[in-house]
Amino acid sequence: MDSEDFLLDEPLSFWVTVQPAEQQPVESGNPETLLTTALGKVQLELIPRGTGRLEVRIPNLFQEVFQGEAVRFEGTVRNFGTRVLRNTRVKVDLPFGWRADLQPASLERLEPNQELPFEVVVHPPEDLAVGEYSLRFEAEAFSSNRPVVTEARIARLRVRQVEDWRQPALVGGVLGLVLLATAVVGIRLMRR
Repeated sequence: MDSEDFLLDEPLSFWVTVQPAEQQPVESGNPETLLTTALGKVQLELIPRGTGRLEVRIPNLFQEVFQGEAVRFEGTVRNFGTRVLRNTRVKVDLPFGWRADLQPASLERLEPNQELPFEVVVHPPEDLAVGEYSLRFEAEAFSSNRPVVTEARIARLRVRQVEDWRQPALVGGVLGLVLLATAVVGIRLMRR
């Protein structure tokens, strides 16, 4: 019997029989003969339930920001199992002092093969040191009151120093004035 021959959450009935060892084996294709020659028999029922499985996909696992800027990660949560998942949530493990806003905060129901988008906006502290930081994304849900968790996705965030625009502007302004003064002096000398 293949898995396509039965439906999930529908009963599958079968018989279990006991026969003496010295008796010739009975063909399993004839249930009436099998049941009448058995010493013991019992009918059992099996209900296949399936499993729920989660996957988190984040296309861009590396981002670069300046100090004090928030960063946005977009991704999807997918149920690639055979059971409905309930109370699905994306969790983000952040370094100390960071905070994250998740949209949506949780999903009440996620059907098999259903994929839903989510967005996480991460707010690093204002006084964060320049460097690389790791963020860990996971999803968790419940299937038949059993927890289902995903494999963690690790995102890297490179924080760069904010460039002070006043110093380059001052140097550019001074150079512009020098060029303008040179042009004016050159024009006056040519007219004499």
